[in-house]
Amino acid sequence: MKEISRVSVLLGQNSKGFLMTLKCDSYPLLKTTLDTASADVSLVSWNLPGNAEHGTISFVGNAEIYGVMLDGQGGVTVDNVALRGSAGNVFTKIDQPIFIESFRKMGTRLIILEFGTNAMPGISSRSGISQYMGTITEQFDYLHEVAPDVKLLFVGPSDMGKSRGGKITSWPLLNELNDSLKVNCLRHGVAYWDTFDVMGGTGSVSTWVNHSPAFVGPDFIHFTTKGANEIGGALADAILFYYDFYRLRREISDEVVSEYFESRLPLALHGQVMRKDIPDHPFLQLGKNEIHFPADSSGFDLVFRKLDSILFLGSGDLNILIIGDSHTQGGTFVKEVRNNLVSLRPLSDGGFGLVFPFSAAKTNNPNGYVTKYTGAWTAARNTMREPPRRLGLTGMSLTTSDGAASVTIRSRGRKARETDPRYLFDTVKVLGYHDGGNRVPVVLHGDGDTLAGVPSKGDSCWTFVLPSLADSVKVATRGNKGEFTLTGIYLDNPFHGITVSGTGVNGASLPSYARCKDLERDLEVVSPDLIIFEIGVNDAVAYSFDTDLFEARYKALVRRVRSVNPDCAILFITNNDTFRYARKRGYHVNTNGALARDAFFRIAGENGGAVWDFYGIMGGSGSMREWEKAGLARRDKIHFTDEGYELQGDLFFNALMDKFSEYIGRKGNE
Repeated sequence: MKEISRVSVLLGQNSKGFLMTLKCDSYPLLKTTLDTASADVSLVSWNLPGNAEHGTISFVGNAEIYGVMLDGQGGVTVDNVALRGSAGNVFTKIDQPIFIESFRKMGTRLIILEFGTNAMPGISSRSGISQYMGTITEQFDYLHEVAPDVKLLFVGPSDMGKSRGGKITSWPLLNELNDSLKVNCLRHGVAYWDTFDVMGGTGSVSTWVNHSPAFVGPDFIHFTTKGANEIGGALADAILFYYDFYRLRREISDEVVSEYFESRLPLALHGQVMRKDIPDHPFLQLGKNEIHFPADSSGFDLVFRKLDSILFLGSGDLNILIIGDSHTQGGTFVKEVRNNLVSLRPLSDGGFGLVFPFSAAKTNNPNGYVTKYTGAWTAARNTMREPPRRLGLTGMSLTTSDGAASVTIRSRGRKARETDPRYLFDTVKVLGYHDGGNRVPVVLHGDGDTLAGVPSKGDSCWTFVLPSLADSVKVATRGNKGEFTLTGIYLDNPFHGITVSGTGVNGASLPSYARCKDLERDLEVVSPDLIIFEIGVNDAVAYSFDTDLFEARYKALVRRVRSVNPDCAILFITNNDTFRYARKRGYHVNTNGALARDAFFRIAGENGGAVWDFYGIMGGSGSMREWEKAGLARRDKIHFTDEGYELQGDLFFNALMDKFSEYIGRKGNE
C-alpha cells in the first residue's frame, strides 16, 4: 500500500486570505493561508507526522485548483491524469504560463502520453492518419516548448477488436496508425513503447479477451483491471530493464561489467540466443569458425562500438553492406545475416537498405524481398564487357521511356518465416539519372497519390518521404521527354538500429565492379560502416588463375571504397569450395580455392581488413560434394540450396558474435 505522508495542492488565481485546511486521520489540523491575492501558480505542501490513509481538504475563498498530490517522503512519484475519451489533442489548449509553472513546481522529469485508441474509430483512410500525426506533432512541439527539460514517452494504442462479417478482427488501419505514431515520435525526440506489439500484434486482442481471467473486456477495447496490471507491469519492466543497463554502465565497476558480459552475453540478449544452433555435419570444421585479423582488429572497433550501443542502449546506427556475385544476388545468405542481427534486440531494424528490382531485368530476385514490374524496361549489368548504361553500386540498371512502366518492392520475401522481423520504411531514395530530358522518378502511393522526390547529388538521387511506414513501394516515372535509368533503391526508416544490404550480380567478378563508374556516388548514399566482400568465385574459375592480378584488382576496389569512407571496416569471405565440369572428366575439384584463400589473407593483411575463411570452415577441398549429399548444395557444385545459405549465414553470425563478445570483455577490462 502506498505510504502517504506528504500532501500538496497545486492552485492559481487565489483570492486574498485564501484558506486551506487539511485533516488526515487523527493527526492535528494543518492550515495554510495565502495572505495576498495572486494570479500565479502556487504549490502548497504539508508534511504529516506519519503515514495517513484518509483525509479531507477544505477551502475558504476563491482559487483555481489544478490538482492534489499524495506523496511519500522519497522515491518515484507517478501521477495519473485521466482524459477520458481524449485522442491526445488537448495540450495546446492549456494556458502556457500555467503549464510551465506547474511542471516547474512539481519537478516533473518524465511525461508518459497514452493515446491513439480513441483516435482509431475516427480514422477511415491513410489521409486521416496523416491528419492525426499533424495534430500529435503540434502537441509534442507545445510540450517541448513549455517543458524543454522534461522527457516524453508515448505509449501507443492497444490492439482493438471490431466485428466484421460475424468475426472479431483488428480495426482496419490500426497497424498503420501504430507504425505512423512510432515514426512520428522518433522524429520528434519522443520515446515510444509499442503496446500493440507487446500484446501480440494484429488479432491479439481476442487472446486477451479469452484469457482466464480476462485481460480485455467484452467490448474488445478496454483492459480489465487484471489486464491493465499486466500491461502496466510490462511497461514498468521495460523501463527498469533499461535502468539496469544505465546503472551497469554508469555506476558499477568495470570488473563487474566485464564479469556480467562474459557470463551472460554469449548466451542470450532480449530473449534472442546469441549463437545459432549448428547441425552436426561431420564435414564442418567448426573449430575454424572465427573471424581472422591478419594485421590488427582496430578497424572493427567502430563496428562493435555501434553494435554495443544499439543492443544495450537502443541508440545509434550500424550499416552493413555485402557485395558479391550470384551467391549474393540469391539473397538467402544476406537475409539470414540480416534477420539474425536484427532479432538480437526488439525494434532494432534500422532500415532495409539497398535493393534492386531484378525481376524487371528478367533475372532471379533475392529471397529476402519481392519485386514486380509493369511496362517496358531495358536492362544492363556489370557482367557485360561494355555495359550500354552507366552503372552504380548494384551493378545493374533499368532504363525506360514508357509512362506505364513501374517497379514495386516489398520488403518481405516469399519464403519469410512468421518469426522473421518485419521491415518497414518511410523514406525511399531512388538512385539513377535521366538523359537530359524531363523524365524523373515518382512514387505512387497506396491512396492514388503521386509523390514527388527531392533531387540531390546532381540529379542522381531522389528522396521520397512516405506519409506512414510501409513494407512496399511502387516507383514509376513522369515526364514526356527522354529516358530515365534506375540503378538502385534505398529503403530507410527513422529508427536507430541495424541495416544489412546485399548487392550482387550473377557471374560478377572483380572486373565487373571496375565497370561500375557510379560506385563511389552510391556508396555516399549507403554510407556503410562495414563492407563484406564475397567476390572471387568467378575470378578463380579459370585454370590459369593469376593470384597477383586477383590481389591487385581487390586492392583497387578497396581503395575506391576507402576514398568515400576511410573508416569503413572491410571483411573478406573466402571462396567456397567449387567443382568444374568437363565432358570427359565429369565434375572435379577446382583447386584454385586454396590459392584464393591465401590471397584473401594477404589482401586483408595489407588493407587492415578481416577474413572469414568459409573455405576452411565448410571442409576445404572437395567438401562441396559432402554439402550436396546433405542437401545443402546444388548439383552444379558451385551454389548452395536455401538451407545451405542459411547455414552459412548462421555460421557467420556465430563468428561475428564471438568477436563481439571478445570486444565487450576487452572493453570491460580497459
